[in-house]
Amino acid sequence: MNRSLLYVTIGPVQSFIEQARKTQDLYIGSLLLSHLSQTGMNLIRSQYGGTIIFPNPENDSAPNRFVASLSGHYSIDEVGGQVERHIHEEFMRIGKSLIGPDKLSFFVSDSFRQSYFEQLEAHLQIFWVGIPYDDYHRSYAKLETLMGQVKNIRPFRQIEEQGRKCNLTGEHNVLFYRNPRVDKEGKRKFFIPEEAIPLNGERYVSYIREGEYLGALGFIKRFAFMDEAFKNKKIQFPSTAKVAMLDILTDEEIENDHIDYAYVFDILNENPPANDITEQQRRESDKLIQRLKAEKKRPNPYYAMIVFDGDSMGEWFGGGKLVHKEQLEAFQEKFTFCLGEYAKWAKRYLNGSRGKTVYAGGDDLFGFINLGCLFEVIDQLRQEFDRQVNQKLQGEFELSGQLTFTAGICIGHYKEPLADVVRGARYAEKIGKKVEPKRPDEQEKDAFCISVLKRNGEHLISALKWGVSSQENESTPRLLQQILALMTKHFSDTYLQVLSRELFAFTRKPFREMMEAELRRLLNRSFKKVDGVSREETVEELLSLLMKLWKISDYLPTINQKAVGVQTENHSILNFINTLYILSFLKRHQADGKGDGQ
Repeated sequence: MNRSLLYVTIGPVQSFIEQARKTQDLYIGSLLLSHLSQTGMNLIRSQYGGTIIFPNPENDSAPNRFVASLSGHYSIDEVGGQVERHIHEEFMRIGKSLIGPDKLSFFVSDSFRQSYFEQLEAHLQIFWVGIPYDDYHRSYAKLETLMGQVKNIRPFRQIEEQGRKCNLTGEHNVLFYRNPRVDKEGKRKFFIPEEAIPLNGERYVSYIREGEYLGALGFIKRFAFMDEAFKNKKIQFPSTAKVAMLDILTDEEIENDHIDYAYVFDILNENPPANDITEQQRRESDKLIQRLKAEKKRPNPYYAMIVFDGDSMGEWFGGGKLVHKEQLEAFQEKFTFCLGEYAKWAKRYLNGSRGKTVYAGGDDLFGFINLGCLFEVIDQLRQEFDRQVNQKLQGEFELSGQLTFTAGICIGHYKEPLADVVRGARYAEKIGKKVEPKRPDEQEKDAFCISVLKRNGEHLISALKWGVSSQENESTPRLLQQILALMTKHFSDTYLQVLSRELFAFTRKPFREMMEAELRRLLNRSFKKVDGVSREETVEELLSLLMKLWKISDYLPTINQKAVGVQTENHSILNFINTLYILSFLKRHQADGKGDGQ
């Protein structure tokens, strides 16, 4: 026994990243977590000569966990304790640096310091387990079991606080705010603690909006870019309004960080601006407004958020699908490398005119997508994951299954509270993970689920497998893109409205021949006559695609009954109709379209 395994996790992940009001809050949370993981891994490699097994330490987006192999010359208790202290000290150093006199010009009282550091101390949770090993496969399985046991015991630090809570976390008292602190009678407003600091100057306009209240963690998310650890990082992250508008922006406009896209939407919609902006932001935004008006372009106000996670990744990385267990160490090395390369590709592919990644760890991804290229992007992400990770592993090792991932996609209005869209995407991913195989050649999960949060409160959701069939190039996202293109060019939505009413009474899925005949009749009536376009050929083309969709509509698990386009107990009918309603929604909300504002 001359080697040891060390497994470290940093949390809490969900609140660290996803408690957010702005897209930049998500990004900074991810960046902070990644930086703390890198801090721990760097210590292991530099001070103890350890080898990082997972993740690829060269990947910019490190997950909240890492596994390392260490020489038996070091005490595993010593190394684990030192890594925990090092990560904790770095987190507290960042917090301390941001309230230093060289960063922000405000006075910091002793009571403020006490509350600020108490909030930070109470947030970070670091768990680690370590064991010596000789049989790598058995030891790694034991390591995973031990970590699960450790994380089941979650210690917490209780802080007694009375007063208004942080807008981002909802957990701790406000320590920073942008709002008049007293009312007309000179009384304190909104239960703001006495030690809280106002950030009312123009220099803070881009980072804290009027009426926002932040605790210590919320403050760090907004101002971490001022710390030396992130001086070489581009912290600016596009707003949801910008993501929604990406497909009608020039490359220069995409790179311009001084355009306020919510202001652009407000002016184009003839609404008074909702937020304060700087004079430079106003000038740059007005240039974009003038161009869009001159070119008669109307931006789409909706965007998509995607989260995906590799299916059964713990089982895969632990060698559960590996036939020859003695190859586990080599398998994990190759697995980590492939995931790292895929993560780099995913960031290059998505960032720019298609959207933006919050993080890309290889086995998971969280990002934003412009609706104009939604199906193209999710199809490419899935195809490249198979090519760069699954197929390369299959080529070198004997495995008992195919490595896949499941995605949750939520489409929301740029004014929709960001937390609601995050919850919608996570819920969609959860529904996708419940998808069960219907054919012998299918695996569990390996699906995507799309959720739409409309401004009128209606909620649509559908779940589908990635592949239409086992045939080559039969991709469901490409099928949906083809249906959308034909619906947009040649058909009104009347067929869908009539069909949903007709299917209301069905408790069982109608026979294929019955469905095909009725769809043909309705499509003929909904066809929009265009010179030079054959009605019969176009109807048959869309009918063929819709029947493929009908065939693969059996995958929707039990969902919240509010999330329906038609009231029916049959999940196959519900899934089919909801998918068509989602496509109809996308048809109305394409850029330059005449959206209904909902």
